[in-house]
Amino acid sequence: MAIDEGSVAPGDVALWGARDLDAAEVAFMAANGIDDDIGRAAAGTAAVYVALDADVLEPGELACFMPAPGGSTVADVETELRSVASVGVPVAGLGLTGLTPDADIATLLRFTAALGL
Repeated sequence: MAIDEGSVAPGDVALWGARDLDAAEVAFMAANGIDDDIGRAAAGTAAVYVALDADVLEPGELACFMPAPGGSTVADVETELRSVASVGVPVAGLGLTGLTPDADIATLLRFTAALGL
């Protein structure tokens, strides 16, 4: 939505851990140079915002609305968040979506700590 409304340029976007993308999404990403390279996406930006959909995680790692097999572990996500924090651009914030009310707060705190928030 942020790309569609013009708030974010497609070149400033990296998409890590996505699965179950449809053909139109894959085509849009290819046409706009969107990949999983955080360094590329952050280059030349004033700040980084991380939108983390909990559905990226392997079922059982964290309570989320649409778990799908083949996801990342909590440790994988923490590692990726640390890499985001290390690109040399301030982290402006973290948005967490796809969580259920019984999501483990300690895990969410681990994510914010990995970003230095």
